[in-house]
Amino acid sequence: MDWHLYEKVVADFEELCHRHRFVGTISFCNMSEPTILRNFFDYLRYVYDKKFNVYFNTNVSYLTPAFVDRLISEKIFCGIHLNILSLTKENYEKIMGLKFDPMMTHLKYLAGHYPPSLLDVGLEKTLVTKEELADARRFFKTLGIKVYEYIGRDRAQNLLDQTAPITETLYGCLADRPIYRMMVAYDGRVYLCDEDMAQEVVFGNLKTQTIEEVWNGREAQKLLEVIYGQRQGEKNFICYRCVNAKKTPSIEWGATFRQKKSHVTS
Repeated sequence: MDWHLYEKVVADFEELCHRHRFVGTISFCNMSEPTILRNFFDYLRYVYDKKFNVYFNTNVSYLTPAFVDRLISEKIFCGIHLNILSLTKENYEKIMGLKFDPMMTHLKYLAGHYPPSLLDVGLEKTLVTKEELADARRFFKTLGIKVYEYIGRDRAQNLLDQTAPITETLYGCLADRPIYRMMVAYDGRVYLCDEDMAQEVVFGNLKTQTIEEVWNGREAQKLLEVIYGQRQGEKNFICYRCVNAKKTPSIEWGATFRQKKSHVTS
């Protein structure tokens, strides 16, 4: 992201946090590997010094000992989420398309030098055997790294050859991501959520709008109305293809939608 645009977005978010008295979270992930960026430390330092909650996602391959040493020497102690989909060399290299041995070297250095309380790793249960999953749990426990497990997602079928809807009616999002998270692309475009890898649903641009204008805008409202079952969306709307689609109403559904709608528009 262009530095001037970055400053604009951060200043906008900072003002919102101050006005509404909350501590905002800024994460660096967005379907890419942030540690390959030459000026990543400048971007990281800028928001870390402003006292946001900050974390970044990494596959660890470029998280070298020199990178870790710089984090420590510059006193940047932010959260780091590790994307490591297998601890078996053959399986890891097949899934990730990266070299296993350098990753393990970097991982062990990170765990031995950076505060383990700031590290976590997600284990994707559908890509490995039960035995490998159990071994991975034990391995990360010995390193003091927090583990969470999840079932693989197809990113609203963007990772599949077909995109047939799995439901025709929505009653919400199981993850509720459209309520609490805003995804901003490098050029300022705002898209629906991290399941939307192809950025099908763009409903604003922070180059020309404020965060509040996008968040409370009519396009955002229409999306929420579709996601929470208040109107029918287009036939191939991305959320109809998503594993997080809530397909049936619950007893609290009506009240839940009103609360969410109020939260967004207030």
